This record gives sequence, C-alpha cells and structure tokens, in this order.
Amino acid sequence: MSFFLIAKQASVCLDSSLVLTDCSLEVPGGLMVAIIGPNGAGKSTFLQAALKRIPLVSGSITMAGNDTKGAIAYLPQKKEIDWSFPITAIEVVLMGRYLSFGWFKRPRALDWQAAMSALRQVGMESFAHRQIASLSGGQQQRLFLARSLLQN
Repeated sequence: MSFFLIAKQASVCLDSSLVLTDCSLEVPGGLMVAIIGPNGAGKSTFLQAALKRIPLVSGSITMAGNDTKGAIAYLPQKKEIDWSFPITAIEVVLMGRYLSFGWFKRPRALDWQAAMSALRQVGMESFAHRQIASLSGGQQQRLFLARSLLQN
C-alpha cells in the first residue's frame, strides 16, 4: 500500500511552547481524509507543518514523496485572512491559478472563466464581484473551497 502522508513522532513549537507532541499518522493515497478534534488540539499546526509552513522540532512528515506541489489544498482559518483587504470574491478564487500563470503575468480569459465555474460549483457565482468582508462566515469558507477546487 502506498501512503500519501506519513508523520513519525512529529513535534512543533510555536512561540516557544510545544503545541504538537510526537504525532504519528499514516494516510493511504487516494483517500479523502478529515482531521477533527477540539479547538487548540493542533490540527492546523499539523497541516502547516506538513506543508512546511512551520518547522518541526523533531520527527518527520513526508507527503506525496516530499512533492507537495498540487497535492494538497489548504483552507485557511478565518483569523489568517485580512478581511479588510480590498479584493473581490472572484479575485480570491483566481489565486488558485497563480502557480499556473505566475506572479507577474495577468490571468487569461480562460482563468477568469475557470474561477467563475469554481464559484458556481459552491453556489457563490452571484457574489463574484463582492468584497470579501461583505460575505458571511459560511460564504467566506465556500469562497476558499472554490479556490481549492480551482487548484484541482
């Protein structure tokens, strides 16, 4: 059996506090998996460490043979977003295509159509041109799900 993710005794410190201790997990390839637990249990910290956004202090996490590009889509927590930033819903979704066209190139008509299609999939096409702060909490989560869908 091949594994998509293998964590072996992974530990993480944040602000000099140990927040994840000796976490071990094996996730077979080809499955959809949810990590559930109470607030403050370390779910987001684990995912951030798996994505190499924060360092491990011990142990290891290997994902997709160390190649995470395109392997995972991360829906950020509400507190990680600057909701006052002047950006529309469709522009947020379009960020899911940045790896395909790069930072200094403009999105093509095909990219805009794909972003609108992703918004349609989550029932948000009528909110495409609204500023993100004007959306409800559930709408904001659906917006980031649409961005993840656009990443394939």
